[in-house]
Amino acid sequence: MKTTGIVVNQYPSQSYKTIFNQSSGLLIRLEDKMGADPFWCSYGPELMDISITNWCDKGCSHCYKKSNVSGTHLSLEKYTTILQQAAKMRVFQVALGGGNPNQHPDFCKMLKLTREEFNIIPSYTTNGRGLCEDVLSATKKIAELWP
Repeated sequence: MKTTGIVVNQYPSQSYKTIFNQSSGLLIRLEDKMGADPFWCSYGPELMDISITNWCDKGCSHCYKKSNVSGTHLSLEKYTTILQQAAKMRVFQVALGGGNPNQHPDFCKMLKLTREEFNIIPSYTTNGRGLCEDVLSATKKIAELWP
């Protein structure tokens, strides 16, 4: 696993800085004195939402993604490419979504890759279906890396 520590990014042209604890996932955004909080960081995202699947076995009629059992999954290779780009942009966190992301066949690998290879904090939203022992163990392992 990559080293963890405190990362400070300064953005003088936007009058703020970020302080990010790679161990705990704590992100603090500080505006400079008399500076306005910018709407977004012009240097790149601090958090990325990544839809890794539009597959879901529930098929709710109100789903904004229209996820269902005909949905497809993002490949692990494409996900790795996205993480490589995210790391170059100094992304701190990724929120994995979809459909139901924990039902992606490579979900546990994605959690591990995100945290251990790229030192980015992963999170995910689930409807709870498919929370098997493997997914729960992988989630617990990632959480145990936080103090």
